[in-house]
Amino acid sequence: MLPYATHTVDIERPAGVDRDAVGYDLTDPGPTPVALDEPACITRLAVTTNQFGGQQEGWILLLAPEVDLRRYDIVTDLETGQRYTVEAVTKRNAAGPAASLNHTRADISFAAL
Repeated sequence: MLPYATHTVDIERPAGVDRDAVGYDLTDPGPTPVALDEPACITRLAVTTNQFGGQQEGWILLLAPEVDLRRYDIVTDLETGQRYTVEAVTKRNAAGPAASLNHTRADISFAAL
């Protein structure tokens, strides 16, 4: 459970696509739903500057720890319709009293349409 959810999202996984593989095939049969109507928190980090002087917006997605989120999953904010691509995923899994703070955190970026 995510006690501070401010958004509701759907999560889809592109089927049969390993974008880290050389010469991957983009003609996959379509996305597979991972989670529907999932409570989440989407927040924007400060704008960062990369090594070449360009600026990049940073976005963070927080979800319940039991959500199976992976890199390249597509997250759709159901309130705005905005789609994001998952860039990286980390999980906080503590035991004992701190377990109530467990969550899945993902770096996300605007998805190409």
